[in-house]
Amino acid sequence: LSKSGTRENFYKCPPSALTWSTRKHRIMDEILKSKADIICLEEVDHYSDFFNPILASQDYIGLYMPKPDSPCLLYDENNGPDGCALFFSSKKFSMILHEQFVLRNGDGEDTNQVAIVVLLETTYLSKPKKICVASTHLKSHSSEWCENLRKEQSTFLLQRIGELIDYEYIPVIVCGDFNTEPNTPTYANFANFQSCDMKSAYAINSLEPKFTTWKFRPGREICHTIDYIWFSSKFLSLIQFLAIPSTSEIGANALPAECYPSDHVSLVA
Repeated sequence: LSKSGTRENFYKCPPSALTWSTRKHRIMDEILKSKADIICLEEVDHYSDFFNPILASQDYIGLYMPKPDSPCLLYDENNGPDGCALFFSSKKFSMILHEQFVLRNGDGEDTNQVAIVVLLETTYLSKPKKICVASTHLKSHSSEWCENLRKEQSTFLLQRIGELIDYEYIPVIVCGDFNTEPNTPTYANFANFQSCDMKSAYAINSLEPKFTTWKFRPGREICHTIDYIWFSSKFLSLIQFLAIPSTSEIGANALPAECYPSDHVSLVA
């Protein structure tokens, strides 16, 4: 949740749940408690002054790609544009190569959404193994035009991933806010990527959780699943994942909440 997440957009939330000075500590606490080897974040507008310095002190290497025309810049006292960030443990991986780029539509034109793709090699195994990881945030809003754009953006992203790894048969993980529900063409794009049986980490018996984001906007309640961790099931096995909190655990005012500092829940697998 970046600077563009204003009080008007989350009118039921207590002010303290939206204030960066308090939210930032809860966010970092969630990240560090997960002890993740790889971290993917979206709507990041405090990369240089918060996330990167702290995570670098914990032996993570970070990459960042801002949106070309971030809505954060429309607000007074903004902290710069928001974008995607990706961190990996320097104790577990070395970086072979990486790309940060703007996603394109079906006509080859730049959009306002971005992605980071990195090719890593394990350093903790007796025989090093490669793995490709991507972090992205696709176009928001629920119109047919936006859904079609998300499909085009996902097609472009998956093509770039294939080119980056030279279509080598290696594990791929794609994380992010995809702004699309299951049973959409965008969702199917990821499920059908290459021939490595991409699966969503939170889909149990092919059913996604009830929600990954829950919030009250003026005149409407939004509660649906749009965030995913996609992984190559031919190469990787899901051992466990962090449970999604219930609405009763979150509280009647939805997200963000005092104990849940984003308008999306954390996905950890």
